[in-house]
This record gives sequence, structure tokens and C-alpha cells, in this order.
Amino acid sequence: MPGYKASSDKTLTSGQASSGGFRPAGTEKVVQAKPIDESEFRSPSNPTTSGHSSGYHESFLPTDAMRFLSRRKVNTDGTATMPAWSGNSVLPKYAGSTILEPNVRPVAEASDGARTDTAQTVLSVPGGKPAGHTGSGVKTTGQAAAHDFLRHQGMRTLQEPGVTSGVAGTVAGAMTVMSVAPGQIASTAQGAGNLKDVQARSSYEERRNDAKRKLGAYYQSLPPKEQNVVMKLAKQGMGDLKDSGRRLLPDRPHSPLRDPTGGTGAALSGGGYLPMPPVLTPTPPPSAFAPIPASSSSSSSSTSSTHQTPTIGTPVVTAPPRLATTATTTTTVATATPPTTPSTAAGGSGADARGIAMDITSSFRSDRK
Repeated sequence: MPGYKASSDKTLTSGQASSGGFRPAGTEKVVQAKPIDESEFRSPSNPTTSGHSSGYHESFLPTDAMRFLSRRKVNTDGTATMPAWSGNSVLPKYAGSTILEPNVRPVAEASDGARTDTAQTVLSVPGGKPAGHTGSGVKTTGQAAAHDFLRHQGMRTLQEPGVTSGVAGTVAGAMTVMSVAPGQIASTAQGAGNLKDVQARSSYEERRNDAKRKLGAYYQSLPPKEQNVVMKLAKQGMGDLKDSGRRLLPDRPHSPLRDPTGGTGAALSGGGYLPMPPVLTPTPPPSAFAPIPASSSSSSSSTSSTHQTPTIGTPVVTAPPRLATTATTTTTVATATPPTTPSTAAGGSGADARGIAMDITSSFRSDRK
């Protein structure tokens, strides 16, 4: 089958690769509405081939939100009611709210797959500020608000009609890209130059670009109806970031690619949005400008009522083909290539939400020993 395979993902440990997820057993308990504790969804730190160890940023529904979801009351009408909850996060605001029970499995599985290395993660804080993730080596002021952004997106997705596995996996990838601050912003975080994953400092923005390319490919493989759901949720998510300097492409659930290098001396690589490629109009052939031969009187009388003769010397040009809206740059991060045509793993209601999310977010993970 074309597309992503966990068994070939070098950013996974052998156990993760063989099980096809980070915490599939705990995730299944959430789907079954069986309460879980923190250890059943959080994945421990482990060593990378780059010489450092890293834990994981849960970049869709984080652990506390999955614990919250596991304690819901399943109703007989296809809905579920969220339980009472305490704490300083946004979750207590969802106590007593109603979600769609069929959405639970795809969202939970996508949340299991959507994980980045904390060692290379600087988070987007609503309002345009960055915050280091615990374990990144960067000052973490603001990370609570950054995680609330993700809790809100996950809960909203649980309430949205039309969420299939393909939608959930793609949305999880879109929210991950949004939650990882652009290099231009991340470099302004206090201690950004101390990012634990040293190799990620110079490849920071290219990793974001790589994730965008994969996200775009998975999005394109979805049926139009599912694309509409993804775009609705992505637009709402981008709005929640409250950052006027960031935007989505009009026909993709991600922003334009960015300059992978950026300014000289910046703590982390990455610059502004790359310019869109120009739409080139093809030069018409010389024959398009040739005078049109006069027709006989008999043929003109029989066709004059249905045809108009073009003005002599006017070029006849067909519309130019629509070019891709994203620029192409050289990928420096070795990651799995997403399918470019619909496949069982990347489109429609039978898609693998966990696999899609794992593939997109692998751009933000280093290879494991």
C-alpha cells in the first residue's frame, strides 16, 4: 500500500513501530470510555541518534484532555456528555458539553499519532508570542496558553459533524503545524539558542515546510466534502492564534512555505513567507495571429446565424494552466513521502487517522536508536 508505514518510520522506537502508535492501548481505553491515568497516554523520553533524549509534545489532544475524554458519559442518541473537571486549563469550560460519539475514535487515534519531540519544539502562543516546551531548553513562559489552544481545537473537532478518520488525521497535522511556532517567531523566545536538539536549530523551518508538504498531500487526497470540514476547522484554528502575521493558503489547511534560512545570526532558522510563483501566460503560436480566410457566400450564409467571425489579427489563446500555489524548496530532513494520489491510508472515511498524524508530525521528530 502506498503511503506511510509506521514500521518504516525511523523517528519511532522499535516498540512504537511494531505497535503502530505511541500509546495504542491507552487510546483504545479512551475510545471505549474507560478512564485512563496519565501514564497510559503520555509517552516517556527516549534516546535519539543525535545524542540526546526527548519526550513528546502531544500536538492535538494532550494527555489531560484524553483523560477528560475517557470519563465522558456515552448517550443512546450518538452523543456523549463531558464530565465535571477541575484545573487551570480550558477543559472545565467543556464540562457538561455534548460531543459526537462517532468522532471519538478518529480524534483519539489522531491525537495518539500527533506528537513532536519536546527537544525541538517551540510553541505558538495565541497573540503571536512563542514559548518553549518543557524539555526544549527554551524558557517555557506561555506554554499553558499554547496547550489550551490545542485542547480547544480537539474539543471543537469532537463536536464537528462529518469528522472521518481522514479528516481527524489531517486536522491533527494542521494543528501541529500551527502549534509549532515559525522560526522567525521562535527565535525571539528567551533561550531559543539553547534548543536542546542542536541539529534542529538549523533545520527548524525546513521541518515546518516538510510537514506542510505532507499535510497538503493528505488534504488533497480527501474527498471534497471532507476537505470542506478540514478547511473549516483549520480556519477556526488559525483565527484562534490571533496572529495577524500568519495566514492559511486559500485552498490548503496550512500557510505558505517560509524561507528555510531566515536572517543571519538568528537563534533558529526561518524567515518570512516565500513569494508565490508567478502565473505564466503561454505565448500563442504565430498561427494564432494569421488572418482568417474569407469563406464562400454559400457557406457564410449557412453559418452566419450560429457563428461570429473573430476579429482578424486577434490572438486566440486558451487559459493558462493553474500553477501550484506553494513554492518548492530542497528538503533537508529525511522523512517519509506522502501519497500524491488517494489511497486507503490517506483519504475517505476508511483512512488511518493515527498514521496520517504520525506521518505529518514525523517532520518534528529525530530518528531513534
